[in-house]
Amino acid sequence: APAGSDTSSDNESDDKSSIISTTSSPTTRASPLPTSTASSSASSSGRKKRSSERNKKRKPGKRYMSASLSALFRNLEQFPTNTSSFGSWFEQFERIFGETLSDLSLARGLKLAVQFSRKSELHKRAVDAFVRDAFLTNPAQPWEKAQKNAARVVAKSNPITLSNLMHSIATLRLPLSEELLTAWDAATTERMHEFGAQALSNSMWALARLEQRPSERLLSAWFAGVGREIQNFEPQHLSNALWALARLDVEPRNDFIDMCSSACKRNMAAFKSQELANTFWAFGKFSIRPRDVFLKQWMLGFDRNMQQFTAAELASVLWACG
Repeated sequence: APAGSDTSSDNESDDKSSIISTTSSPTTRASPLPTSTASSSASSSGRKKRSSERNKKRKPGKRYMSASLSALFRNLEQFPTNTSSFGSWFEQFERIFGETLSDLSLARGLKLAVQFSRKSELHKRAVDAFVRDAFLTNPAQPWEKAQKNAARVVAKSNPITLSNLMHSIATLRLPLSEELLTAWDAATTERMHEFGAQALSNSMWALARLEQRPSERLLSAWFAGVGREIQNFEPQHLSNALWALARLDVEPRNDFIDMCSSACKRNMAAFKSQELANTFWAFGKFSIRPRDVFLKQWMLGFDRNMQQFTAAELASVLWACG
């Protein structure tokens, strides 16, 4: 079957705030300062005041990155277009893994690599080479260390961080440790009631791409989440969710299939070739013959997108028909 399509959005927001020190020096009586020193002192005082004001706005209980790490991320958001600048970008990116990463910074860092890879085929090849050389064959094992750090704190993650973390790992085809998977599964199960349509779809898509079947508790929470958010599912969310379940050999109940079929019918005019193929392949994998009204709408979509179907997509449709 064709691989499920990538539904991540660059508009999903991550926590990009940083901690700025507000430590002030003791007040002392000093002799008059030279103009330049006084100016410097006033500037320092102003910075401390602004820093204090920013920190007062921080939400209680919310976790923040260090100022240096946050600044590094801001630099990395400027993606180079010239291949001669790729090396400098990856040097900065590798510095992230020299830090003690949290789930937040790891998810944000990996998402940057995913965004970089989407810029062009050259960008994608550069990311693939970096992942191979810096993560998979590096004797220092920075990826293993990063996973251990994330596993210890992932329970505190918000839904976007949880979704982005697993989605980026799957997109970059990084190996996933049992320790991080177990911690992520438990944390995601607890926060699933807060997941929106895209996070629900992305999470199951990621597990399917990594060939990691979720726990029964997570599956139960996920099915409930889809039922809650089904009105917000777009064509790509629907097709990827069905594709992922079929890929993981998770057979949903009939009422879930009926719910998704109805959502597909409502949105069928917006389905593209890959979404049509993935949905039809999933029904074939479930050994389910869709209702006639669904098939009629699907055939209209197939005719409309005939010129866009790839050989792999057509093959998956023919397989499902057999």
